[in-house]
Amino acid sequence: MTGDLEEKKGKGCPTKYREEFVGLVRAICEETRPTDKQLCKILGKFIQEKPLSQETFATWRKTYPDFNDALITGRDAFNSRNIEKSLVKIARGFHFTEVTKEPSILRLQGKTPLIVSPTLHVTKKVRKFIPPNQKSIEYFLDNRAHLRWKSRQIHEITGKDGNPLTVTHEARLNAIMDEVREIESQEAKEASEA
Repeated sequence: MTGDLEEKKGKGCPTKYREEFVGLVRAICEETRPTDKQLCKILGKFIQEKPLSQETFATWRKTYPDFNDALITGRDAFNSRNIEKSLVKIARGFHFTEVTKEPSILRLQGKTPLIVSPTLHVTKKVRKFIPPNQKSIEYFLDNRAHLRWKSRQIHEITGKDGNPLTVTHEARLNAIMDEVREIESQEAKEASEA
C-alpha cells in the first residue's frame, strides 16, 4: 500500500494522494458535478473514514496538474452535456406543470384574514407548454449541422469557367504604368546626354 503513496517533499506526513484519483475525479465530475466539499467527502472514503480537508484538496490541485486537469475537464463535460440537453429542450418546446401553493386562511367577516396553518397547500395545478424557441433552433442548427444550415452565406467570385478572376482595369493600368516608366527612362537618358 505504501507503494501507491507518494512521499511529500519537505517536512510533514506522507501525502495520501494516489494517481488513481485522476480517473476517479474525472468520472465523478462528468456524471454529477460535485462541489469541492462533496469531492473531499468522496475522496476521504478512499483514504480514511473522515472527509479530506479542503486545504489538502486545494494543495493537491496545485501540486498535481493531472488531478486539477481531470477536475476541470470532468466539470466541463458535465456542463456541456447539460447545456446541450437544455438547448435541445428549449429548441423543441416542452410541457411542465405549474403548481400554486398557498397557506390555509380562515376568512372572518369585517376583519382581516387569519392564517390558520403556516404550511402551504397545493391550490392549483396547471399544465403549460413552452413553445419551441426560434433562436435556440437557429443556434443549434448553426453549430450542429453547419454544413446544411448556415446563418451566413459565403460568396465567391470567379472568372469565366471557374478560373481566377481577371481584372481588365488592372491590366490596362499596368500597361499605362509601363509606358510612363519607359517615357521617364528616355527623358532621363536624354537629360544625361545633354
